[in-house]
Amino acid sequence: MLHNVIEWLKLYYDQYGYLIVFLSTLSENTALLGLVLPGNSLALLGAFYARIGTLNLGLVIFFATMGTIADYHVDYLLGRFALKGPCIVLGIAPWGVVCALLLVCASLVLCYTSMVVRLF
Repeated sequence: MLHNVIEWLKLYYDQYGYLIVFLSTLSENTALLGLVLPGNSLALLGAFYARIGTLNLGLVIFFATMGTIADYHVDYLLGRFALKGPCIVLGIAPWGVVCALLLVCASLVLCYTSMVVRLF
């Protein structure tokens, strides 16, 4: 079973491996998307396929780093320009929105960890 899954994933990593690594790290570090997207796992799979010879490890590291750096810039630009307008219209400070998002993330993490602990 596991061998079949590895071979199935290898088909995608053969054609789109570097793109998968870049987009997964790009989307995984985006605010709130990291809770639902397995970006680091897909980057780790890129390293696995580099080990077996499908991808080049140096390029996997490069694209994972570029995806992370690009995402930090995207998050900054979203916070700087996209949140600025709605915050002014609503009459709240932008840091208030960030604090609210952090509280939501913290509560989701606590709920998730409590469910995982109950499973074991």
